[in-house]
Amino acid sequence: MNDATKPTGAPDAGRHGQRLMLNVREVRDRMRLRLIASLPAFAGGLWLLWIGDNTLLRLLAGAGVVFATLWLVLARRSVRQLAHAGDHSLDIGSEGLTLKNGAQSSSWAWSDIDAVEIDEDRLAVRLRVRGAAPVAIEPHYGELGLRELAEAIERARQAGVRLPQS
Repeated sequence: MNDATKPTGAPDAGRHGQRLMLNVREVRDRMRLRLIASLPAFAGGLWLLWIGDNTLLRLLAGAGVVFATLWLVLARRSVRQLAHAGDHSLDIGSEGLTLKNGAQSSSWAWSDIDAVEIDEDRLAVRLRVRGAAPVAIEPHYGELGLRELAEAIERARQAGVRLPQS
């Protein structure tokens, strides 16, 4: 068992919970990919603006610059995560799920989660929460990939929903 998926006795992780810490390597790799992808997108966008003599080329140029800017913002957000990696975790407990992002902490009881889905477009696990907006969890906790994270959450949800409520 590695440190990223060690069991914990933290109250918000539940009695038989699992704490998945932020996978620093995964976050760093995504940050590098976003930075590298932003360079040709930005350069291509500027080049198309320079040579663009019709609306379609100018639209493509604008899209390139917007995507490059978005990827730079997401990379900057990753730097903040890496600076405080110990403050980011996903606690999967017998009673619910707790997501900690720095100073922010959000918890959901299993009975409030209607479904665990994989969002192929965002490459994230999406939780359908009763009476709230869907929650997206990126697969950078523990050593789990997208499907493994979704399966771990779904297994815990199914087990937690079956437990008798006291």
